[in-house]
Amino acid sequence: MIFKQVAEIVGESNCLTEALQSYAVDGMVPKLVVFPENVEQVSALMKLADQERLVVIPRGSGTKMSLGNIPKQVDMVLVLKKLNKILEYEPDDLTATVEAGILLTHLQGRLKEKNQCFPLDPPFSSEATLGGIVATNSNGPGRFFHGSVRDLVVGIRVVHPGGVIARAGGKVVKNVSGYDMNKLYTGSLGTLGIITELSLKLRPLPEVSKTLLLRFSSLSEAARLVLQISTSELLPTALEILDSKAWQRMNRTDPSINPGQVGSLSLETDPGVAASGVTFAAKLEGLSENVERQIIQIREWGQQKGATGAEVLDGDLHGKFWEKIQNHPQTFSADASNTLCCKASLPASKVEDFFQAVKKIGNSQNLDPVMFSHAGSGIVYIYLGLEAVPTGVDRISIFSYLIKEIRNLSIQFEGSLVVEAAPTDLKKKVDVWGPVGDSWKIMKLLKEQFDPHGILNPGRFIEGI
Repeated sequence: MIFKQVAEIVGESNCLTEALQSYAVDGMVPKLVVFPENVEQVSALMKLADQERLVVIPRGSGTKMSLGNIPKQVDMVLVLKKLNKILEYEPDDLTATVEAGILLTHLQGRLKEKNQCFPLDPPFSSEATLGGIVATNSNGPGRFFHGSVRDLVVGIRVVHPGGVIARAGGKVVKNVSGYDMNKLYTGSLGTLGIITELSLKLRPLPEVSKTLLLRFSSLSEAARLVLQISTSELLPTALEILDSKAWQRMNRTDPSINPGQVGSLSLETDPGVAASGVTFAAKLEGLSENVERQIIQIREWGQQKGATGAEVLDGDLHGKFWEKIQNHPQTFSADASNTLCCKASLPASKVEDFFQAVKKIGNSQNLDPVMFSHAGSGIVYIYLGLEAVPTGVDRISIFSYLIKEIRNLSIQFEGSLVVEAAPTDLKKKVDVWGPVGDSWKIMKLLKEQFDPHGILNPGRFIEGI
């Protein structure tokens, strides 16, 4: 009966009722997968779902479905990929309005024709949809200079449970009076409404883009350089720190970006440091003269702090390097279904101490985590493969303990920790979001107002909202 009603809305060719395993969420297979083609169909589907109390899980390309706690129920997966048009593009105003299912890479291709871009560099760059990026507040290393999703989305259209279509913001940069609802929907994991349309702030493409790599024998030298740059007049797009294991993983997937093989060296690269030290990377973009001036200044500061090797990447090598950083889930996960990925958000000045403390916790369990940091923004990623625990040992208990310890550590350093990806068995033991304090009461009230019957992604968000 429900299938018939859904088919009347979107057509039978846009409904799937068989072979749905690939749309499962934490092992829970939906009863129905639907591909609406326009916002009116999304509205009709949400009205039906609310009437029939069907649990709806919104989805774009599915690249971030690992995020969130285990859902309470899964009835219908709503795939937005057929809402993929560029509705308006105003190059003179540096704005564009798009449907939520458009791929980021397709939008960038269109903008490039006008020498412009949407300055966001989240993971899964070739597969992620704009709606998924906004719903999960997914950012990348360029956040340091360009800001986050919340800074770059100026308008949004959402379909609420019951089918009501609502707009927030507009198509210009300063357009909000009253509450800024764009920011409320961003990162809400589709628990308040289905995002169907977005208006975006654009930027011109830079004249030149280059990367300066520096080698350090210890983390503290690289961390001190990050803080010096961050508080200076220089304007790098991104500042990264990679431990030796992260660097080895990058080279395993693409040996061509190994320093010493390309470019000109003004400092000698020590192979011993390359194997055990820390790699610092600065992304410089803009006018050529300005980029070269910043490279000279940062390299000089790095030398003063003991850098043992330096390399400048440009062209394809520059692009490959940042593609590996941006797409870190693919770079650092040998087996996504068996990997723990945690993201800590910290004050930038705490990154060094946090790195050292997490390594110590890992070593106490005979585990050596892969760690890297969008250091300018205070974001630290930690990767661990469950296969690193010997056979016969209770892996879930060990990893539950590690999450608890690392989360306590992040709170101690005035930050927070989110588990971005973990096997379902591990999620049964931990809350992926961690504590949020009294603010969850307000979030719960908002959820009850927007989704009174609890049909949107129930259980997956903070405190089981």
